[in-house]
Amino acid sequence: MRCLSIILIYVLCSVKGYAEGTWTETTGLPIDLWAAPQAVGNGKIYYIGGQSDLSGTNFLTWDGSGSWTVKTKPPYSVYIGAGGFVSNKFCVAGGCWDSFQGNTNFQIWDGTNWTWGPKLLEGRKVASGVTWSNRLYLIGGFYTDNNATTNVQYWDGALWNSGPKLPYAIGMNAGTVFRNDICIIGSDGTSGTNFLILQGGTNWISGPTPVYNSGGWSALVTNNQDRLLLLGNNNGKVYSYDGTNWTQTNNTLYSHNEMYGAVNYSGNVFAIGGHITNVEYLATPVTNKNIYLYGVKINKLYGVPINKIYGRGQ
Repeated sequence: MRCLSIILIYVLCSVKGYAEGTWTETTGLPIDLWAAPQAVGNGKIYYIGGQSDLSGTNFLTWDGSGSWTVKTKPPYSVYIGAGGFVSNKFCVAGGCWDSFQGNTNFQIWDGTNWTWGPKLLEGRKVASGVTWSNRLYLIGGFYTDNNATTNVQYWDGALWNSGPKLPYAIGMNAGTVFRNDICIIGSDGTSGTNFLILQGGTNWISGPTPVYNSGGWSALVTNNQDRLLLLGNNNGKVYSYDGTNWTQTNNTLYSHNEMYGAVNYSGNVFAIGGHITNVEYLATPVTNKNIYLYGVKINKLYGVPINKIYGRGQ
């Protein structure tokens, strides 16, 4: 009993708790990054590219404890590209750097080295990258700044293929998988409230309009498949979709911030990086390198009886 008590005390002291309904700062990025593709795989968060040191090739991983690990840079910039995992390999597609056009580059990290994969079917930037059924889907986005697309392409581990077209052109967008369907939210050029669902990987349908115009800059992430969270830009508000309706939660992220990443990792939702919107046009963007943990007790906000989310002690 004495040994059990000692073990219990150790566990309780080594696990850091997070306040309900708030965002709590945790381990920061070693460098400022924004508009960087991110994904979760092989037990880690992967975060790559972004605009920080004017290279767009920064590659970082985090296992939920300690500091972020700086990894080997990819051969070419993946700024405003898309990322995801296929067959346990981290893949990054498209992006732009040396021009305003989205490129056709496809780069693959096997855990040790970067290799070039086959070119995309067409150039793409600010598309969402979503892994579904062991495929990396590249959805919407732009080829040039004024050329949003309805096209969807996916990598099956061997080739790039054409997927189901969007019902209308979507430029900047964020995507994830919710209850086994791909979901995206983004801008058609006039509104950022477009919410589309790819049912069964075959047909796009329109979902209910979110209560907030995301402008295409928001992050979309699942919370244990129970809720879909929309992290709105500029006002720091967080919105929840339960499969039927969107509602605003009673908490905020950090205001005047956009183009950050969001992942669900180890039972927690993380918002990563980003930049301050009111200074985004400066030559050296002022960025936010903090990472925030969404430590929310869901049954308090939504009436759903599931457990409170905890962050790992640092």
